[in-house]
Amino acid sequence: MRPILAPSLALALAALTSLPGFAQSSDTPPNVRDMVAGFARLGGSMEAAAKVCGGYSLEQLAQSRQQQKAQLMKNGMSEAAFEQGFAAGLEEGRTHWDAMSASEREAACDELRQAAASVK
Repeated sequence: MRPILAPSLALALAALTSLPGFAQSSDTPPNVRDMVAGFARLGGSMEAAAKVCGGYSLEQLAQSRQQQKAQLMKNGMSEAAFEQGFAAGLEEGRTHWDAMSASEREAACDELRQAAASVK
């Protein structure tokens, strides 16, 4: 199976490099805080997808998570906020994938693989 996580997260993390380093400061507009928190949730949901669709070892997923955390913290997100957002995204992702039938999961994984292949 071809990996599906890296291209999608690479795009999201690339967007982070343009964020100012005040992502979690009190001066940050709420929409920017929400956007940064959304990246942590996205990471969690993409990990859930990768666990279902395959293509990554647990070690690779852990490394990806650490890279995401480091990038978001570099942009001002607290570790606690990252962990909270990532865990929420992971749980939402698990719930989403668990609700699918086996054929729906396979079709969704195929779509993710095709989308990832088009980004490369």
